[in-house]
Amino acid sequence: MLVFLIYKSGTHETQPNLNISISSIEIPSNWLTASTYPVTLATLPSGRQIQLYKFGEGSITLLIVGNIHGGYESNAYLITENILSAFSNGEIIIPENVSIYVIPTMNPDGLSNGQSLAGRFNGQGVDLNRNWDYEWKSSVIFHGESVKAGSAPFSEIETQTVGALALQLKPTVTVFFHCCWGMGTTFANDLANDAGTALANGSGYQLLTGLSGENGEARDWFQIQGLPAIEHEFPAWTESLDTDWANNLPGLIALLDWISQ
Repeated sequence: MLVFLIYKSGTHETQPNLNISISSIEIPSNWLTASTYPVTLATLPSGRQIQLYKFGEGSITLLIVGNIHGGYESNAYLITENILSAFSNGEIIIPENVSIYVIPTMNPDGLSNGQSLAGRFNGQGVDLNRNWDYEWKSSVIFHGESVKAGSAPFSEIETQTVGALALQLKPTVTVFFHCCWGMGTTFANDLANDAGTALANGSGYQLLTGLSGENGEARDWFQIQGLPAIEHEFPAWTESLDTDWANNLPGLIALLDWISQ
């Protein structure tokens, strides 16, 4: 089944209770105005970097975040390579009023660990998609096992960095790439709904609604900031390196066409 998930602000009553004020997190001041990209947003203790690419100069902004679960979801990184290539070689034409920001991997340490379960977590063994400040818990269950969600919400450099970027950028729409979990969700925001519909119609993926997410997930934190987000789930499990580009390319083109209107 081909699925992607739509999230948006206003569907939960819980408000953020930040242990760390990410509004004070420093990221390089040139991320918006650099003459060349990528820009390094953060360097991890391992020396690996979280990088940001930018395409276009428009006022409408699309943020694409790849690979929050590292090597365990390798194709969520590989598709960002497809996307960067498509923007660079003209396979995807960027509308004049749109700017696109791409983080190829939010979890470079996990990516380096390959497709084992260890590759899902960051260098401190934390599941980065359980470290956001929305109904956070210090440990959560994944496939029947307890996994670390960090010492506090936003305890990890990776979530601090992407959260701080989002608050500064305030993207019109954010797309997170994942593989592969057949959950659904709810949305009550016309913008998120319409963006998801455009991507669904273009890619042939199914739009699911109605199920809640997990504690400490990025999409829920984005929604309580009023930032519409799409969680895109691949149709293959993590042993596959297939990016389903034949479907995702027209889906992205359709999303860009919609967002530019």
